[in-house]
Amino acid sequence: MPNGGIVYHNRNGELFTVRADGSNQTLLTPNEHNNYLPEACGDGRFVVFQSYRNEKMNAWRMDADGSNPTQLTNEGFAGFPTCSPDGKWVVYGRLNDMSVWRVPIQGGTPTRVQTQTRSSPLARVSPDGKLLAYTAWGATPSSPAVLTVVHFEGGEPLYRFELPAAATGFRWAPKGK
Repeated sequence: MPNGGIVYHNRNGELFTVRADGSNQTLLTPNEHNNYLPEACGDGRFVVFQSYRNEKMNAWRMDADGSNPTQLTNEGFAGFPTCSPDGKWVVYGRLNDMSVWRVPIQGGTPTRVQTQTRSSPLARVSPDGKLLAYTAWGATPSSPAVLTVVHFEGGEPLYRFELPAAATGFRWAPKGK
């Protein structure tokens, strides 16, 4: 969080904030469970998270104090929400067809940003908000996965890098490398 605090989920799927020193733990989702992967957005005004409600998993956002929870997607299985650095967009993965999408933080019509038909639904926005990275899967299970970088708005890949066989997860370096 911008104030140096941390937003997290527990095993019950409740979302909390806490100061970096462990004090002032605050429950953000009273009476709501099955909320996971929270992330503070931009200036910290919002927190995005994935939530399993009404037998569907979707991307949600709420104010940093836990108020005004708002469903951003209406998919069967949408997850791994992450924010653009300016806090205006939420990128998420559709797990039913393994694709990457973005939606305005205020809600609206989602747009697809990845062109490969088979990819990980986990994507990461570059620190400057101009690029998006995700892992495209190879043509066969034994083919190498490919770290793929596109413009934030989507389109054809700008860069593609084969990943080592055991590679999992990735993050942008602070300077965007």
